[in-house]
Amino acid sequence: MMHGFGGIGFTWFFLIIVIILGLVWIMKDKSSAQSENSALDIAKNRLARGEITMDEFEAIKEKLKEK
Repeated sequence: MMHGFGGIGFTWFFLIIVIILGLVWIMKDKSSAQSENSALDIAKNRLARGEITMDEFEAIKEKLKEK
């Protein structure tokens, strides 16, 4: 027996779409946070190796905070 909008088939379709959209949203948030941390980690590593000065590191850190 069919219930409005195609019955149970529509319910499963809608549920799957909601789950997929939720997963995409979660992954998007994680990847953007991860890239910000990666940039700061790279700057920290460059500072530790002596490739940049403390002033340069602070400038990079401030620039990353602006994003």
